[in-house]
Amino acid sequence: MIRKAKGNTPSELMLLNNTKIRLFTAFLAVLMLLPSCAMNMAKDKLPLSTEIAEGGVYEGDAYGKLELPVIIKRPSKQEENKNDVTVDVSRPGVGSSGATNEKVFVPYDVPLSIEQQKIVEKIAERFYISEELIFGVMKVESKYNVYAIGKNGNYLGIMQIAKSNLKILKQYCGVTDLMDFEQNVIAGSYYLRTYLTRYNDDKHISLLYYHGGYKYANKLIANGQYEDAYTRAVIKEMNRIVEARRKLANEMGVKLYGGFYEDYT
Repeated sequence: MIRKAKGNTPSELMLLNNTKIRLFTAFLAVLMLLPSCAMNMAKDKLPLSTEIAEGGVYEGDAYGKLELPVIIKRPSKQEENKNDVTVDVSRPGVGSSGATNEKVFVPYDVPLSIEQQKIVEKIAERFYISEELIFGVMKVESKYNVYAIGKNGNYLGIMQIAKSNLKILKQYCGVTDLMDFEQNVIAGSYYLRTYLTRYNDDKHISLLYYHGGYKYANKLIANGQYEDAYTRAVIKEMNRIVEARRKLANEMGVKLYGGFYEDYT
């Protein structure tokens, strides 16, 4: 048998080079596709509710809380003013000057000091949510216990914030001590506002995610259930506070203005 001499003919070399070029080009194309494939795979693994929401809201999965900052919609001057508590000049003798727009603090019927209530008002204004919603969560989460600690020791303070969220809360809210009343309320209000923004101000759905987390809330919503015993308890406390405060304001001769003081459903 005659053996073929070692080496390749010019035509064979050209064919080999062309094959190498095609293989290298295909390899580069695959490399370029890898990042987008990885992103799509990662997105597919995310829970249903972790899509990017309008307004820059991103959602994480730690205790159903959001992990990146929300862009808070600031109310117009008209919206801000509608929540003022003003002297009702139709009632003579009310107020030292009798002038309109004189702010009067009307206490809330909650077992917290006036100073603590005013802190809640300040934080509620910062996050553009109702004081009653904050108080309602406090009642159901801890029965207004400033020093409450969850059974497993992971949830702290009056609004029962998970310790595992402290790092992200420090980064975006400056919260470092969840047992501090004001910082705990800031943390809880941050999450409430973020959920309200994400879910079109639906209090029941936002509360489902606040207390139950993604798996729990998604399961209920998938079955057409948008509230549970927790959300109803919070709303009940909100309505109780509203009615009690209206009654007290009437006794003080003060009129409450604003959409936040309508009955909650």
